[in-house]
Amino acid sequence: MRFCNDNGAFAAEYATHNKRKCPLLIGVSNNRISISLQDKSNWSRAHLDRWITPKFVCQGNDMLDVYSQFRQALQYVKSTSKPAIVVFDGLLRQFGHAATDRQDAYLKKEEIEELANKNVISALCHQAVTLGVLSYEEIYERILRIATLCKSGFEKAKTEPKWEYADRLDLLKRNSQPLQEYKPLPTDVVQRWQKAVDPSVLSKKNPMRKLMNAAIHESLLQFPQCVYIGEDVRHGGLLCANHYFFFFFSPSNLCTDL
Repeated sequence: MRFCNDNGAFAAEYATHNKRKCPLLIGVSNNRISISLQDKSNWSRAHLDRWITPKFVCQGNDMLDVYSQFRQALQYVKSTSKPAIVVFDGLLRQFGHAATDRQDAYLKKEEIEELANKNVISALCHQAVTLGVLSYEEIYERILRIATLCKSGFEKAKTEPKWEYADRLDLLKRNSQPLQEYKPLPTDVVQRWQKAVDPSVLSKKNPMRKLMNAAIHESLLQFPQCVYIGEDVRHGGLLCANHYFFFFFSPSNLCTDL
């Protein structure tokens, strides 16, 4: 059993098509809010439904439903050696993956504050107490114990010996391609570049992904034969890195979900 990213899901689909053993259980949390846009049309569920992999859907805030569907999915994977997907619907999301400069593009300020003030495990705690599984005192004690373990783990990590510069270089030599010596551009090339660039562009500071966006946009305009390959590019863009491309370029220039 493993909760994995897109690569694991693609591998599972490939194994299913080729009738190979692949006992993989994939967990998907679905709150209809993607990494950088709101899923108003529920395309994420439509995307899941097109997969031939069996899906077990549960309410993410219902402990009994989660246990029941998760158990069925696990039994299926173990007995058939085939992949399956568990979908946790309706999960609360306290903040966005791109909350710094993207979340307010698809959520109102009041919605962000409302989600931030919700306790994501309060419903589960209430359900456990109602069913007589745990008391509030036992839950509180368990939370304190987990918090203590986490803090002690961080404190232990702080005292561990730090890597020296030579150690990092040695790791690079063993795991990376040989380092290439940096050769600065000739002075005349730099001067021509500076004359060609608008100073107002240089004076404005932007996040790296917005600068990436501008560079890719310029490349696609100048070279129509180019194809941009990127995640989510056809429905909003990943973290602003490819936002709005869909509105400017032909689908033949955009490729996603490889």
